[in-house]
Amino acid sequence: MNKYRNIKTTVDNIVFDSRKEANYYNTLKLLKRAGEVTLIELQPEFPYNMFCTAPDIPGISMVYSKIYKYIADFRVTYKDGHVEIVDTKGFATAEFKRKQKIVEKIYGIKILLK
Repeated sequence: MNKYRNIKTTVDNIVFDSRKEANYYNTLKLLKRAGEVTLIELQPEFPYNMFCTAPDIPGISMVYSKIYKYIADFRVTYKDGHVEIVDTKGFATAEFKRKQKIVEKIYGIKILLK
């Protein structure tokens, strides 16, 4: 059990981090079978750079970049062509909110919390 008390759950030989995520996957499978969803992608990655300035050292100024990545739970494509990026969480942590703002701005997307 992790710090958020999630229980890893396996569906279709895929291990999900929580029952909530596994249940959402089952819902998506039903929507796909009904023809509403055309593609379900698990764990899509959204890399991004952050540029930082090193602490001031007399006579030296350094700027460096660090590559981060946000990993969503699902990218879902619907039959009408629209795409949803979905994260299944019990609540939005401060870290999630920070990454959400950055990734939404960079990629021009909306991340849904289910």
